Amino acid sequence: SKPTLPLWDGCSLVRVFIPFSSLTVALQPINTVFKYLAELAMAASTRYGRYVCQLRKLNITFCKGGGSSVGMRHFIEHQLPAMAAANPQVVFEVRHKGGRHPAFVGEYLNGATKKVCVKNHLSDGVQHFATRLLFHDGEKIVKESAIVKTNRPTIQGNWNPFLATDRKASA
Repeated sequence: SKPTLPLWDGCSLVRVFIPFSSLTVALQPINTVFKYLAELAMAASTRYGRYVCQLRKLNITFCKGGGSSVGMRHFIEHQLPAMAAANPQVVFEVRHKGGRHPAFVGEYLNGATKKVCVKNHLSDGVQHFATRLLFHDGEKIVKESAIVKTNRPTIQGNWNPFLATDRKASA
């Protein structure tokens, strides 16, 4: 058997062994091999990442005869089966609630719930809200404000409790 040289592509999932005799080939095929290995490593890092969908259950409520549920009914009939097939880790529960506006209630792995009313939306708008709930993590959206730091503090000075005393008594 001929000795082989292990080549590591930067990804622990793939190891390629190239025989010593094939290293004498022209530079162009080797560049092609390295490009292939780079594409393979990138595919492994993006497709098989550590993303876990945080949505556990999506409750869908609608009314069979209400005008505000037209888009939701169309979504349930035409677009929901494909979405459910693409996301088998999520439980989709469809409930009829007569006389109520259509809504989504997402239940997440961290125990949080998020309700979205989709009354009078077309099926594309309903699918947009369902997709947003699907990719949301269940945490509340909080604005991160930065602490203001300055090189020139106020010339008026900081407040202290002795500023409020009567000036006539001190004079």
